[in-house]
Amino acid sequence: MNQDFRPFRPSGTSFRSHRSTTAFRKEEKFSREFQRLSIRLLAVVFFIFFIVSQVFFWQIRHELEVFKHLEIVHNAAHKELAELYAKRDHLMSTPRMVARAAAQLNLHFPEKRQEHNLY
Repeated sequence: MNQDFRPFRPSGTSFRSHRSTTAFRKEEKFSREFQRLSIRLLAVVFFIFFIVSQVFFWQIRHELEVFKHLEIVHNAAHKELAELYAKRDHLMSTPRMVARAAAQLNLHFPEKRQEHNLY
């Protein structure tokens, strides 16, 4: 057999530690102008995000105030409706209607001798 046979290894895949770390490292730095532009772009994006979130916050707060006001109006209307129902029930009560009919229209319940059965 051939004892002098060596497998081919490219220089980038060497097993030596100092070559393997430096063979695949590429030193590409971004230019100073690109870094400044990226920072400015991020700042603008964050500023726009902040403004939009503030607008949403103000709208939500305004809607909450409107909702609370509507809740107060609803409670007041519900209370007034309950009072009106109570007044209606009082005005339409049978003893009050009988007393009013007797006082204003001179109407009274019939007596026993005034009742006639028609059947």
